[in-house]
Amino acid sequence: MNHNEKSLAKPGIKAKKSLGQHFLFDTAILDRIVKSADISAQDTIIEVGPGLGTLTRQLSATAKRVIAIEKDGELMPRLQTDFEGVDNISFVQSDILQWTLPSDITSYKVVANIPYYISTPIITYFLRTLPLAPESITILVQKEYAQKAVATPPRASSFSNMIHLLATPTICFDVAAGSFTPPPKVTSSVLKLDLKPHRPPYLDQLLKFIEQGFVNPRKTLRNNIKYLGKEVLDTLPEDLLKRRPETLSPVEWEQLFQLVTSYWSLVN
Repeated sequence: MNHNEKSLAKPGIKAKKSLGQHFLFDTAILDRIVKSADISAQDTIIEVGPGLGTLTRQLSATAKRVIAIEKDGELMPRLQTDFEGVDNISFVQSDILQWTLPSDITSYKVVANIPYYISTPIITYFLRTLPLAPESITILVQKEYAQKAVATPPRASSFSNMIHLLATPTICFDVAAGSFTPPPKVTSSVLKLDLKPHRPPYLDQLLKFIEQGFVNPRKTLRNNIKYLGKEVLDTLPEDLLKRRPETLSPVEWEQLFQLVTSYWSLVN
């Protein structure tokens, strides 16, 4: 039994199913996550859900600063005790979706073993909600979820289009259920998102347009965006309108959106 497994055996420590907790104890996997995140001695790391602090310890050995956000108040005393005297780690008890970035942070990376059921809200929060996006996000997610995030035409979705518009996604490696306590019922993957330096100034409107285009993914794009009206549709490339939304690339979505907004600018 290694150190992290012994920690689990201590009184009072039990993974909470309601919080989606699966504690990662495999040291080799922890090392690979840190290497995949490409952390330097100058980096500030935001960790979501440190749990027992197994990944936190690895991060603090490499990064300049680690801010670990933990929702479970019962874990906080143990984390603070276990890391007493470690100067480059600060623990914050908060729901990550309610947490705000400290004003002194000018750049950061996200590294986390997150509860799988809130993967999309957490990714969206860092990509779109916070005023300062991270340089990269390296997280453990369900394998099927990672595959959906990196999907390209002809298997794209509104979610994968958002990912590709804002980042370059990579599946780094898979993680077997036996690396966790308790083991999840699925295989996991380490998903890395390297954020792009620039984003469309009309991002929110573009993403809403893409979401509307996927209302009925199995229908043609023309059917999905017919709400725009015949006059607008007649200005759009017929070869794109005949296709299903899952076959369009982010570049093609941007092209369509710009044509639509150009039409509206002309008539208004």
